[in-house]
Amino acid sequence: MTWLVPVVASLIAVLAIHLRYGDVIGKSIKGIADTVDSKFHYVPFDLDFGVTYSAKSFLSSAIKIINFITSIVSNGLRKLSELKYLNAIVGIVLVLVIAKLLTYPAAFLNNSVAAKTVLLEFPEPICNRDKYKKILIFIHGWRGDDKKTWKKFPDLVCGNSNLKDYEVISINYPTYIMNRHLRISQLAEWVDTSLSTRVKGITKNTEITIIAHSMGGLVARELIILRRLSETDHFKSLISIATPYRGANIAQLSKVLGIDDNFIADMTEDSAFLTGLQVRWNQMKNTPVTHCISSPQDDVVSQTSAFFQCGSQYSYPQWSHTEMVKPESDKDERFIVPVSYIEAQEAQEN
Repeated sequence: MTWLVPVVASLIAVLAIHLRYGDVIGKSIKGIADTVDSKFHYVPFDLDFGVTYSAKSFLSSAIKIINFITSIVSNGLRKLSELKYLNAIVGIVLVLVIAKLLTYPAAFLNNSVAAKTVLLEFPEPICNRDKYKKILIFIHGWRGDDKKTWKKFPDLVCGNSNLKDYEVISINYPTYIMNRHLRISQLAEWVDTSLSTRVKGITKNTEITIIAHSMGGLVARELIILRRLSETDHFKSLISIATPYRGANIAQLSKVLGIDDNFIADMTEDSAFLTGLQVRWNQMKNTPVTHCISSPQDDVVSQTSAFFQCGSQYSYPQWSHTEMVKPESDKDERFIVPVSYIEAQEAQEN
């Protein structure tokens, strides 16, 4: 029933216009027809200015076509202006247009509220283990989400017997927050708060490992810095895949991922944001073990950028920027390599 008020208001407005101006719409359209006739119809046919016969023939045909089209337009407009119920027809169209414009803000508000609700819904654990000692967090990049970015990856981790002590959480942050000009540091703050208040079972001894893709690696580093500053650090290691630690190919970033102009500034090489993040990362004591994965086939983030400030490096020979995080099975290199880092970590501890 939200449409009823604007429709009634529109009908009243149209009726008032009709009573006040009468057949002004018909007269206006007739005036347009007269203008078409006077300005365009019957273009003078005088081509004796030295052109060749073939050019003259072509121009003659073109002018005839113009005359034919303008004749149809002017005659059509005249017929339209004589319609008995023209004002009523135009009025109905106006009602529909105005009603749509008036109801759009409400629809937009509803969509915004829904989007904010999604943001506040921190994801449920994927493995649903009764008991777990450690957590593995997946953080996607720009325009990604908790499912399309990783495909089978989180479920494959849950099914790995060597990682039975891990619960898996795949973070999802709606794209709309970037359109509200929120920055990476604010994303990290949201994840930090949510981990503290929404994830059950986290104690001071709970270890957290992060697998992050693209911009998600920047969010992860900000998150780790926040935790270190608050002295509630749980992070054991960070595995970042195709993260632009030293900036990205801006043209490709915009083309492939659709990043808007307001956010591109942060991804530029030597930007204030990236420089500050690099300095704060270097200043941290006992940074978590950092493994970085890239590919020469990635035309969005160079290997130099993806390997910056990393403890170990691995290069996939064939995968593109978005393909690197979508293993098809537990035999897939894209699963074996990042999970091997976690398994090696487990072996060291045991």
